[in-house]
Amino acid sequence: MTDAVLTEARAAATAGKLDAAAEILRQAIAGSPRDGRLHAELGRILILSNVRKEGENALLQAARLAPDDWQLQAQVGRYLDRLREHRIAAQCYQRALALRPDQVGLWGHLARMLRRNGDEKGAEHAAEQALRLQPESADAMHELGLLRWMQHRNGEALKLCQAASRLEPGNVFYQGARMSLEAESEAEALYSKGDGTLRVGLHMNKPFHFPFLQPIFAALRPSHPVRLTGEPALLSSFDPQVVVVADIQSVGLRPMLPQAKFVYIRHGMVSKNHLSQVAATSDYCTNVTSAYVADLMVRTHGFQPGQIWITGYVPLDPLFRGARLPLPFPLNRDLKTILFAPTWNRHMSAADLSRERTVELLRGAREDINVIIKPHPHTIRYNPDWYAAFQQSVGGRANAWLVEDPAADVTPYLAAADVLVSDASSVTLAYLALNRPIVLVNHPRREQDPGYNPEGLEWRWRDLAEEVTEIRDLPGAVARALADPGRHAAQRAQYRELLFGNLTDGRAAERIAERIGALAPEFAAG
Repeated sequence: MTDAVLTEARAAATAGKLDAAAEILRQAIAGSPRDGRLHAELGRILILSNVRKEGENALLQAARLAPDDWQLQAQVGRYLDRLREHRIAAQCYQRALALRPDQVGLWGHLARMLRRNGDEKGAEHAAEQALRLQPESADAMHELGLLRWMQHRNGEALKLCQAASRLEPGNVFYQGARMSLEAESEAEALYSKGDGTLRVGLHMNKPFHFPFLQPIFAALRPSHPVRLTGEPALLSSFDPQVVVVADIQSVGLRPMLPQAKFVYIRHGMVSKNHLSQVAATSDYCTNVTSAYVADLMVRTHGFQPGQIWITGYVPLDPLFRGARLPLPFPLNRDLKTILFAPTWNRHMSAADLSRERTVELLRGAREDINVIIKPHPHTIRYNPDWYAAFQQSVGGRANAWLVEDPAADVTPYLAAADVLVSDASSVTLAYLALNRPIVLVNHPRREQDPGYNPEGLEWRWRDLAEEVTEIRDLPGAVARALADPGRHAAQRAQYRELLFGNLTDGRAAERIAERIGALAPEFAAG
């Protein structure tokens, strides 16, 4: 019975019916109140629905009901891990490992939880146990490297983090640790220098922020001590004078670093009712592309003019420089290429409408077209059903690819595309850098989405594109865009000028580094 209920609930969740999935599970729990698997699944669904407290309680109940089920204990530990309930997650991992001590990955997870709880000795034991079981465990190497870094054993830390990066070069947190340790080892004199230098910490709380933060790190590195990390403890021990973030984590970091200046790097170009939160939590906001955008932020999002640094947009620097940006698959350059890059908000996303028909709808009756599907980085967490639908849509078709890495930088795919198909995603405005055709899908329930802001550029500038209101009309809109790329070009050019002004030289990262460096006199005076 439990398997059938879980299948039914997961099918409802996959279809986006999270409330219905939760109700299915609640009814099943009423009949089987001691079934830990039902409680665990209810916890997962509630967390996806942003009902955190009830979801957490369901997970804890699942762990209490099934102390001898190592897989369920591990599952609950992972969910609690994502909620940053590190102490309780560690207890779940410990119970799982008492039953199955051969699980290398769980030792790595336990090491991370114990380290974040301040139990360095326990974390070290867990990481070393993982390496005894699997000497080439990148996760365990990285964890042990972070512990050595915290213990100021930087030489050992560097070797471990370099090894982890070699084993998994796509892991941006491993890369951040390696880069920071290398910077510290190569420039010890700089790190002890005071005049004109600033300690700058770059805090990365999501993998897809790496393309925003890494170029700024590189621009600062020759002149300032820098550290790029996702770990608050390592950020705090660095005692940075300036903290650079690409999200709203300033709220949690400020109490740890009350004297620091916080610089927010915009990680998108659209509104979605997000920027107003940033105005109240950051000292400065950058990655702002023009005076027009800055004025809009002051008028509609609560920023003060002195908070805003007009610098250009870091991820687009390679596009403006004309850099060659390789792709991870062999694109047929003799064919036209359509990039489908939808947002993650369920009631604004074209993905919610296209699903397993995506490739069919983009190509229409033609097969001689490349299709690249690049989901938003949040999609895998909030709408995993779309990934499954995209996989089915691509399904062995020639010249059709799904970018499955959530952290992958979208910029190389923008450069490769002849036409962009999107909705309310930031990529729509970013693609104006190239002044190529765009097709925009209007979700019929967009006004119900909490992120909908009719005053945002993503909605005010719809006339730059072919608009689609009914998803069945998408093939025709794409065909028109391919056949007549000059259509809407004048409007795109006008908006491109408003959006980017003259900051199209590919030097946004350098300008941000210069603005950060210019803060040094404030700290010297203080």
